[in-house]
Amino acid sequence: KKLIITADDFGATKEINQGIQQAILASRITSVSLMVDLPYFAKAVRFLKQHPQIAVGLHFNLTEGELRRSLLHTITSLAFGLLSTQNVKDELLRQYKKLKKTGLSISHIDSHENIHIFPPIFKLMYDFAEQYQIPRLRACPFSIGQLGMMRNTLPTLKQLFLWTAHGCNYSLFFKHKKRKKCIPSYIFDLNWHNDFTSKHISQLFSHLPSGTTEIICHLSSTVTPDPLSYDRHKCLSCLLGADFGKILKLSTSFSLL
Repeated sequence: KKLIITADDFGATKEINQGIQQAILASRITSVSLMVDLPYFAKAVRFLKQHPQIAVGLHFNLTEGELRRSLLHTITSLAFGLLSTQNVKDELLRQYKKLKKTGLSISHIDSHENIHIFPPIFKLMYDFAEQYQIPRLRACPFSIGQLGMMRNTLPTLKQLFLWTAHGCNYSLFFKHKKRKKCIPSYIFDLNWHNDFTSKHISQLFSHLPSGTTEIICHLSSTVTPDPLSYDRHKCLSCLLGADFGKILKLSTSFSLL
């Protein structure tokens, strides 16, 4: 069993940067995904250059920041031909080159609000990862019930959309066995439901499936309004808690990537 712990949205705000930096300094995460066009990107890069043990990826963004569309607007624009896949590819290449220019090694790509799970963008990003030899693409199904965390909360419409999109990707793409870039095998998002506790995290760790699992987190150093309704500060508090640290230190059932 292998485990990746990734903090998304690095570079977005001062508070998000501070939260992620605290988690890195406490050895609670192994990986980050960077948003290259948001205000604190440069500071995030400077910090990462001092911590080369952290894997760095591109958090491809079409939905937040200046001149960006909402998730629904982006998907409907693609569906009705108002936004072409070539436009998306050009934007992906621009953001990739901006990150590459920093000199940081790029280990993976994923996307803000998981927009790359929409099948036309997914195929484009898979081909892009192959072309530019990016080792890892977040492309497996989320655990819609957070099975390892023993959750019984009903999924939201957005979560149901992600699962439907994953089903389309599987039938249209994975049946051709093009899966070598699609690592990890399982994903859990700690912010999937905001009522999680350190107990839920402990249960997740004790029920990790075989293969590679990625745990995604969204962090902030302070309690601030969040457009995605994430309780980022609570998530950081759980990661920094003694229970989480003890699990990482003592567990022999998995290895960190």
